[in-house]
Amino acid sequence: MNFLAHLHLCQHLSTMEAAGNLAADVCKTEGNEAFRRGVMVHRRIDAFTDTHELTAKARALFPGSYRRFGGVLSDLMFDHCLARGWKSWSNHETVGSFVKPQLALMLGESDSLPKDATLVITRMQRGQWLQSYESIGGVRVAIERMATRRPVATGMLGAETVMRERSEEFFSLFQAFYPQLKSHVREELSIA
Repeated sequence: MNFLAHLHLCQHLSTMEAAGNLAADVCKTEGNEAFRRGVMVHRRIDAFTDTHELTAKARALFPGSYRRFGGVLSDLMFDHCLARGWKSWSNHETVGSFVKPQLALMLGESDSLPKDATLVITRMQRGQWLQSYESIGGVRVAIERMATRRPVATGMLGAETVMRERSEEFFSLFQAFYPQLKSHVREELSIA
């Protein structure tokens, strides 16, 4: 899962744990104990997601050269699916009304966060990254940001066309998968 799903699944963690969960890809071992617990939650969510048969089906929807990036692309697409069906999954009226206060709480503790975590959460907030997943165009911008930072990710450019063409298939897989992931998080990780 990508940023929006991680934030949504772990909204009941402490602010520091939620920050670790959200910034786990950039801060693997840094931070205080609560932050590191959040990183471990992130890893366990990813492990469940990466080995699930429904996410394997989502990755397989990407043809040819995109298949190599199927994990990252399906994570982005599943965040789009979560944002698209937001009212089915959240009591918050909009993605923004959920995301903004969560990120603000995390940044309120920036003195206790690893520097890289503060940087990425600040960028998420300023660029409204998580809200942008509501549209395929926003997902395209996320792909372009990755390609700017990592040249290998240029192979993902244009994948939003596949996402748009196969959006109903992705949405169907997400609708079947997300309740299972939520149950896993609630039962196995004792959160949510």
